Amino acid sequence: HAWVPEVFDHGRLGPAILFSAPQVGAYMTVVLIVPRASPDMLRMIAILALGTAVYGAALALVQSSARRACGYLFMSQSALVMAGLDCTSASALAGGLLVWLSAGLAFAGLARCVLVLEARRGRLDLTTYHGGYERMPLLAISFLSMGLACTGFPGTLGFVGQELLVDGAVDVFPVMGFAVVIASALTGLAVLRMYFSLFCGRSDALPHSGLRLGLTRREAWTFVALVIALIGFGVAPRPLVDSRFAASDEILRLRRVRMQEGLKFSKGDTVERLFSLQSLP
Repeated sequence: HAWVPEVFDHGRLGPAILFSAPQVGAYMTVVLIVPRASPDMLRMIAILALGTAVYGAALALVQSSARRACGYLFMSQSALVMAGLDCTSASALAGGLLVWLSAGLAFAGLARCVLVLEARRGRLDLTTYHGGYERMPLLAISFLSMGLACTGFPGTLGFVGQELLVDGAVDVFPVMGFAVVIASALTGLAVLRMYFSLFCGRSDALPHSGLRLGLTRREAWTFVALVIALIGFGVAPRPLVDSRFAASDEILRLRRVRMQEGLKFSKGDTVERLFSLQSLP
C-alpha cells in the first residue's frame, strides 16, 4: 500500500478517488481468495491487514499534507475491509462487507471535500488553521460527518459495520482483534485534526473581493446525498445488515463446498497412488 499516498500526493486527486473508493481488491478477495484459501493463509492475511490498518491510521495522524493524510486514511480503511473479509466468522465477514460499503461512500465524500477545498485554496497544509467554516458550513459539516462515518461513529453506517467487525475479529483473533478499535480511534483523531485545520481558526484573506468560495448547487447536493445515505442507513440498517449476512452465509457455504471438494480430490489422489504402487512388480 505504500504507493497509495504517493498517488494521492502527486497525481490528480479526482481520478485517484475514483480508482480507490470502489476497492476492487476487496471484490477479488471475496471471489478468488476467501472460497479457496486455507484457514492458515486467511489468518495470516487478516493479521497483516489489521496491522496495516493501525499503521495507516497512525501515519494519517502526523501528515502535514491533506492529500497524503487522505491516502493513509484510505490505506487504513481498505485494510479493515480486508481483515473482515479474511475472517471465517459470519459476523466479521458481514461487518467487512458493510465497512466496504460505508468506507467507500464516506472516503469518497471525504476526499471529495479536500478536492473542493483545493480548487478554491490550492494545496492544503495541515500544520496551519485555514478557517472557512463561516463561508462553507455545509462543506464543513459534510466533511466531519463523513469522517466520523469512517471511524464508526454511532448513528452512521460505519458504526454498524465496525461493530460487527470488532465482534467477529475478537472471536477469531482474541488479541489482534482489538487492533480494529485502535485503528478506529487513530482514524478519529486524524479526521478531527484535519477538520480543525481545514475549517477552524481565522479565515484566510481573500485574494480579491470578487472571489466566491461557496459551494455550487451540484456540489452541495452531492455532499448532502452522501451524508443522508450514511446517516439514514446508520439509523435504519436492518435491510443492509440482512443482505450482508445473507451474502456472508453464501460465501462461507461456497468455501465449505470448495474445501470438501479439495479434500475429496486429495483423498482420491492418495488412493490412486496406493493402487499404482501395489501394481508395481
